[in-house]
Amino acid sequence: MWVVLFHAHEGGHLPGLTAALPHWLATPVFECGQSGVAIFFSLSGFVIAHSLRDSRAGGNELLTFLGRRCIRLAPPYYVSMAFVVAAGALSAHVHARALLLPDGKATVSHLFYLQGLLGHPQISDVYWTLCYEMQFYVSYCLLLGIARWVHGREQQVLLAAAVVSLPWGLGIGPAAPGWFIDLWYSFLLGVLSYQAATRRTKWSGFLLFAVPILLSGIVRGDRFAMVASTTSIALGGAMAFHRMGRWLTSRSIQFIGLVSYSLYLTHNQVSGAGFFLMKKLLGTSPAAEVLALGVVIAACLAVSYVMWRFVERPCHVLSRRVGKSWEPVAAPVSAAASA
Repeated sequence: MWVVLFHAHEGGHLPGLTAALPHWLATPVFECGQSGVAIFFSLSGFVIAHSLRDSRAGGNELLTFLGRRCIRLAPPYYVSMAFVVAAGALSAHVHARALLLPDGKATVSHLFYLQGLLGHPQISDVYWTLCYEMQFYVSYCLLLGIARWVHGREQQVLLAAAVVSLPWGLGIGPAAPGWFIDLWYSFLLGVLSYQAATRRTKWSGFLLFAVPILLSGIVRGDRFAMVASTTSIALGGAMAFHRMGRWLTSRSIQFIGLVSYSLYLTHNQVSGAGFFLMKKLLGTSPAAEVLALGVVIAACLAVSYVMWRFVERPCHVLSRRVGKSWEPVAAPVSAAASA
C-alpha cells in the first residue's frame, strides 16, 4: 500500500493534497513509498529462508522449490502484462495518442525476467523488482546447494555471501545495472535475520551485517538501506520474542497481504484510470483528491482480489502438487509473515 501511495504521488495525481499537507506528513506517506520495495526484499529473504529451512534438502528439492515459485509467480505476472498492454491501448484511444507496443525481443525477455539484464524497457515500472526476485531465488538456492555439497556448511556460506554483498549495502560497490548483486544485501538481511531468530546462527553474526548497513544508510541518507536493515531487525526480533502470531493479524491487514502480489502488479494501471475519471467528475481540489484517493484504493483492491481469486489462487493450488515427495518439516510461522 505504501508503494501504491508513492505511485499516486509520483504520477502527479495528488498535487493539491500533498501541497496542503505539512511536509512532515506528506513526505513519509507519499514521497518515501518506494521504500516498500526495501521491506519487500528483506521480508522475501526471511520467508524464503523459512521455506527452505530443511538443511537436508538436496538439489532435486531446490529445483522443486524454484518450480513451485515459478508456477505461483509467472501466470499472474503474464496476465498483468496483458492487462498493462490493454490499459495502454485504452489510454491511447482516450487521449488520441499512438499506441507503443513492446517489440518481440522485449516481450520474450519479459517472459523470462531478463529485460533488466538485456536492457529492454520495462512494460510496467514495477516489473524490475520481479527480475531481482528471480535472481535472488536462484542465487540463494545455489548457495544452499554449495553449502550442502561442502558437508552442510550453510552458515559459513551464507555469511561469506553477506560479506561479498556488504560493499553495496555500504554504498561503495560498483554499479551493476540489471544484476541482483547491488541489492543482494537486502535479501540476505532477511535470510540472516531468520537464521538468527531460529538460532541457526548467532545474533552477533547477523547484527555485524545489519548494523553497519543501517548506520551507513543513516550517514549517507540511503533510505533503502535504512528500511531494509530495520525491517530485518524487526522481523528477527518479532520471531525471537514470539510475536509473529500476534502482530498484523487483523482481517483487513490479512486481506491486503493476501492480494498484495496482484495489487503490486496492477495498481499503476487502475490508479491511472481511476484518477483520470475522478478528476473529470470531482475536479482537483485537495478535498476532491482525498475522495479520489479513497475510491482508487478501493478499486485497486477490488481488481487485486479478482486477480487473486481467478489467477493466483489456482496457481497456488497447482504449485502444491509439484514435488509432493518432499515437504519441509512443519514449523510455526504467522499468517502475517506468510502473507
